[in-house]
Amino acid sequence: MPGFGGTADLPREERTIPGYARWVNDFLEDRQVDVPAIIIGHSFGGGVAICLAHRFPDRVSQLVLVNSVGGAVWGGGPQPRGLADRPLWEWGLSLTRELVPPNGFRVVASVREDFLPNLLRNPRALWDVGTLARQADLRDELAELRARGVPVLVVAAAADGVVPMSAFEALCGALGIEGRVMPGNHTWLLTDPDAFDTVMANVLEHQGDVEPPTELRPLMVPTTVPKHLADELVATAPSLWLASDSALALAGDLSLCHPPLGPNEVRARITRSKNGTWRLTVAAHDRPGLLADTAGVLASEGLSIQAASLATWVRLDICLHSLTLADPVPGPDKLDRIGKKLRSAGTGTWIEVDFEPVGKATVRHEGEANGDPMITVSAPDQPGLLWAVCRLLADQGVNIQAAWIAGDDESIKDVFVVNSFPNLSLLERRLSRPEPPLHERLVGRALSLVRH
Repeated sequence: MPGFGGTADLPREERTIPGYARWVNDFLEDRQVDVPAIIIGHSFGGGVAICLAHRFPDRVSQLVLVNSVGGAVWGGGPQPRGLADRPLWEWGLSLTRELVPPNGFRVVASVREDFLPNLLRNPRALWDVGTLARQADLRDELAELRARGVPVLVVAAAADGVVPMSAFEALCGALGIEGRVMPGNHTWLLTDPDAFDTVMANVLEHQGDVEPPTELRPLMVPTTVPKHLADELVATAPSLWLASDSALALAGDLSLCHPPLGPNEVRARITRSKNGTWRLTVAAHDRPGLLADTAGVLASEGLSIQAASLATWVRLDICLHSLTLADPVPGPDKLDRIGKKLRSAGTGTWIEVDFEPVGKATVRHEGEANGDPMITVSAPDQPGLLWAVCRLLADQGVNIQAAWIAGDDESIKDVFVVNSFPNLSLLERRLSRPEPPLHERLVGRALSLVRH
């Protein structure tokens, strides 16, 4: 950055976060970077990255904020204070803690060639940047990036005293996403570069242009999923699931399958799209009613499911299901509630939803998929419908092997591959609004004739 490493300062009036963002834009233009780039910003650099994406949208394809400034919130409680009100002595104490052994030696080794010479050459630059970092409130800019559909990942460190957790949560709240918390402190990416590499590999390698499903296996190579597991997951994946989304999205979902799941563990991943939707992927041990419980949790929080897909690997005892929902992405509090409910369901507490059918449903046997029965369910769309279908199947002891849920604003047509043949007539009755008694239908028909 200008003013660091022996370089000249920006003009005084340009020494602002937007001013640094303009300089980065000029730098990219000078280096002839003419395609949107993945921009990663750490600490003060995160604030500059936010302004770059906000003011120069054609420059940025995706934003990754690591322990970033811009949240402007200090402390919790009903009335949190602004980060600019945090005493300078507390900032200094937090910075000092970064140098505490054993990790402190690695921090010192990483910055000794930059920080100390810069402190001697241009202490004013460090002071100015520190002041900008303390005062930065970029939540409005992040809210606009959210409205534009810019993909943003926010990463924090659990023991970061420089940019507190309250500021991280404010960033996530402005974006309507759930960030990722890593162990370590503000300089965790210096003290544990392998962990930083893993985060970048698992996230960034799954963004970009859509690839066909045939490209799924190569996309698994950069992830931490072992080769033998990736080979089995891809080779035995249901074709219905393979056709449900882009290979990039599916590869990101598969990364949830490693390391092995704990006994009652439930993992979740949220991704955003540019068409006003977001996607929740859940990985858990396979069991009847799993998709029903996830759909029930979302319905209980007032969230409407637009589409869904499911895949099961019986030998591995892994089930993955992804659900597409309309914006906005819930805030951290609601996402935390959803996570708790999903974990509770994983221990055997089934989710119940008030569901009354609004119209006529049709359930049909459509043949087989790899020897398993395949059924379709068509019905008027309504809240809780996916929960009802999956719960009725689970009540019959039927486990869903693969699923593809889609439809329009008025109706759905869902496809399920199941491990045993369900009672189709029972499903149809339970998913349809009961017809009135014969005498009521006759009276209604007579009144209709009179009116005509």
